[in-house]
Amino acid sequence: MEKNIINRRVDEEEIKVVEKVLFNAILFKLEKNLFAVNIENLQEIIFFRTIYKVPGTNETLLGVINLRGNIIPVFSLKLILGSEDNLVGKNKIYEDEKLIMILRNKKDILGLVVDSIYKNIAVKEENYRSQELINNWVKNYLFDGVILYEGREIFTLSVEGLLNYIFSIK
Repeated sequence: MEKNIINRRVDEEEIKVVEKVLFNAILFKLEKNLFAVNIENLQEIIFFRTIYKVPGTNETLLGVINLRGNIIPVFSLKLILGSEDNLVGKNKIYEDEKLIMILRNKKDILGLVVDSIYKNIAVKEENYRSQELINNWVKNYLFDGVILYEGREIFTLSVEGLLNYIFSIK
């Protein structure tokens, strides 16, 4: 009997090691696609508010919002990823059904328009592939890795890579 108890304790310890959580992620939708962002880079999610266009800027910058006295640039992730976005080209944008994710990386803050929030998940070692896997397919620094979730491959957005891309465009 004592041997069974010891074996059960060893089995429980092995389960704890296997279930190590790497990070928590928010899954969000852009059209019919799911993407993820590490919660450590997420400041908040807000309901869509009026975005004011800044003249002479790249079209990926939809404009700016005033968030509690702070001016936050809001970008179109759809345009950055090469899709069309019906929000582009307007001087003042307001869309009831969308959300804005406010992301941060160190001192930099930006907003991204998303269609909806899908779910919050814990990403574990067995369902995550890092950027090295993505680099085998394509040199793309907008993503940190791939989450394997419910039979899908969900790209994890790299906030640092996204900021580097944004700073490089004119």
